[in-house]
Amino acid sequence: MVLGALVLGVPHFEGSTTPSLAPKTSEASAQQQQQQQQQQADAGHHPLKRMQKRVLAHEQKMKLEKAQGRMRKLEKAREKNAVKQGEGEDKKELKKKVKAKKRMKNARAREHDAARVHDAGQEEVRQHRHALEDVEPPAPVEHRKMIMLSRGRAGSSVVAQTIATFALADADTVASEEKGFYWDFEKEIFGQNYQEMEWQSDPVQTMVQHYQMLAAKEPAAPLLGFKWKPLEPTFNAVYGKAWDWVKANNVSVVWMTRNLLDVRISVAKHNNNPVLDSRCSPNDAKCIAKTLNTKVTLQQLSYKDGPFYPKNATTLPELLAVDQQFYETDLKGLLKEKQISYRQVKFEDLFDASDRADKRGFYIKLKHNSVEAHKAWNSVFHFVGLPSTESYAEIIEAADAQMVSTTAPTQCDSLVNPDAVREALKGSEFEKLLEC
Repeated sequence: MVLGALVLGVPHFEGSTTPSLAPKTSEASAQQQQQQQQQQADAGHHPLKRMQKRVLAHEQKMKLEKAQGRMRKLEKAREKNAVKQGEGEDKKELKKKVKAKKRMKNARAREHDAARVHDAGQEEVRQHRHALEDVEPPAPVEHRKMIMLSRGRAGSSVVAQTIATFALADADTVASEEKGFYWDFEKEIFGQNYQEMEWQSDPVQTMVQHYQMLAAKEPAAPLLGFKWKPLEPTFNAVYGKAWDWVKANNVSVVWMTRNLLDVRISVAKHNNNPVLDSRCSPNDAKCIAKTLNTKVTLQQLSYKDGPFYPKNATTLPELLAVDQQFYETDLKGLLKEKQISYRQVKFEDLFDASDRADKRGFYIKLKHNSVEAHKAWNSVFHFVGLPSTESYAEIIEAADAQMVSTTAPTQCDSLVNPDAVREALKGSEFEKLLEC
């Protein structure tokens, strides 16, 4: 009974030898509670239960370990990813730094090369300057100045261009436009007639600009020049300032004169036939023939080409007397009054006015084989500051290079009635001007 009760879980009461199968109600409740507590206690100490608990605890432990393992793996993965990401960013940053270093290195290399080239250039400049210091600099070219003072039809163009030719021959270097320099050298910068000269408001400035232009064209030319026609304005106050400038700047004046009758014959021919050329090309036979065949009368020779001629001066000798007074006497007085450095050169001292000059019937050539003409030319060269020439042939060659003159072999070849002119001059101081 007792064993059965133990087995069945029924408590055994020691006070009752014969346990009742139907205990009291209060006792039954207490007994039930005690039984439940005992069962709970026995259940906790039962081997199966203990094993079950251990199994459950082991399973829970394994689950926890697995969960912890997964968490650790997850953390490791996260850490690994973070490391990889960090390494990627580090690599990018590193690449940027490498590129920046390369750029800096290249910039420094370029700066170094530039500095080296600059230093080399500076050294070359220093060496060049040093070399220049060792060489004496060339002396600046002194541009002397001259004026060809002459009426028209007096041969001044040929003389001016011949002087210009020898001026360039004396230069160290010559520009390519030699002919342009020659033409500018004989240019009538104040004008070719009375009206053009009157329009000049500042002849001093005109002279200065012309000389500057010639110096720019031919920097090495030792001599610069232009032509000045001594017409009426030459004597007024405006041109008086120009003469003062000529004096102040030591300008040399070559004053060219010619037989007064020859000048009148030439001017009369062009007045009556304006299409005639002053000079013709050596190969232009038509131009030469047309000009040489033009003749003038005594009446055409008796012209007045300026307001300075008196009304009562009508005959040829009277007009020649006015020409002489104005173009020679008065002009010479002006040059002396202004204290101008001048040299008078006569056309007849340089040119041969006879038919012996050229068998073709016209001339441009200078006096050939003439000692006196050679002296006259060298005198002009010396006056304007050019070296003298030992060979007269050089002067002839330079003058012959100009265009052919249209002057007839003799004065009579240009006159319709030479006897009428001879008769008109007979007994006057100008009688000997007619040489035919």
